[in-house]
Amino acid sequence: MKMWMDPTQPPMESKGAEVCEMAMGGRMLVGNFTGDMMGTPFHGQSQMGYSNFAKKYWATWTDDGSTGLMYCEGTASADGKTITMMGTYDDPMSNTQDKPWKQVITLIDDDHHMFAAYDKVGTPAEYKSMEIIYTRKK
Repeated sequence: MKMWMDPTQPPMESKGAEVCEMAMGGRMLVGNFTGDMMGTPFHGQSQMGYSNFAKKYWATWTDDGSTGLMYCEGTASADGKTITMMGTYDDPMSNTQDKPWKQVITLIDDDHHMFAAYDKVGTPAEYKSMEIIYTRKK
């Protein structure tokens, strides 16, 4: 995992693992993440699904580094390999409520995908603030 607090500086790097399982009859993917963030143990949980009614993907994230809930929704590319979602969250690090959030999930192959998050979303200063490369454990 790479995290950029400042896009002009090298990223902070750490490792972690996520166990994902389908839930709700195969309608939702639930992930439990364990790793470290800036040298501190870190745990998070994600949920992701597709709303047949809204015709959009949706995702949530919560972790033990904050007490809030991130929510976003979006669509897949024509080939189905990239899902781009937008939303907001309360960011205690910047003391900002309803901070815009953008995440992009790219399927690389059957055993790899990339998660990228962006900061300063919707401004000329938008930059990739996080990148996680996932590899399926055999």
